[in-house]
Amino acid sequence: MRESRSLATVSALVLMLALSALANAQGGGGRGGRVEGKVTAVDRDAKTITLKVKDGEKTLTYTEKTTVVKLEAVELSSLTDGQNVQIMGKPADDRSSVEARIIVVLPQAPKGQRGIAGTLAKEGHNLSVKLADGKTVTVVTAAETTAAKQVEATLEEVKEGALLMAFGPETDGKVEARRITIRPAPAKAAGKANRQAGEE
Repeated sequence: MRESRSLATVSALVLMLALSALANAQGGGGRGGRVEGKVTAVDRDAKTITLKVKDGEKTLTYTEKTTVVKLEAVELSSLTDGQNVQIMGKPADDRSSVEARIIVVLPQAPKGQRGIAGTLAKEGHNLSVKLADGKTVTVVTAAETTAAKQVEATLEEVKEGALLMAFGPETDGKVEARRITIRPAPAKAAGKANRQAGEE
């Protein structure tokens, strides 16, 4: 049971790190940057979302053009040849290889991402990434390497209690959300859920 709790904690922490890395790498669709917090209210008619943030509350506005995504943990063994990926980790000085910490599977070809991003090549247990400039980078994995996939979500999945990261310009104190990322539950919550499941 203790081992299961540890795995749940690690998984949640990894997804949090992946979200942060993706946020920094992909920009956010607006010069206002990003805001993150817990949803306290959603007004579907006014198309606003109220977040509890570190220094109080922040109101988001959204439209039908607002992109909504979320991250889901996947097994390294499920990665397949030809997937679009972004690698977070430590690249070699000559960038011929990267010690992967997190591998994020993207739904489409990466554009403008920083770091190592491209098309995954898989031969047995060997992984590499072909970059947009045609160069190939060897991906070095270890026991600590984890993977997640970015999947599409909908505004209907944005509900009270959800953890969000939103990107977009701020006008008159409100963030015009161009992109919303639904965050995974924090490690503490994941561990609690796992303990409850183990007690049943």
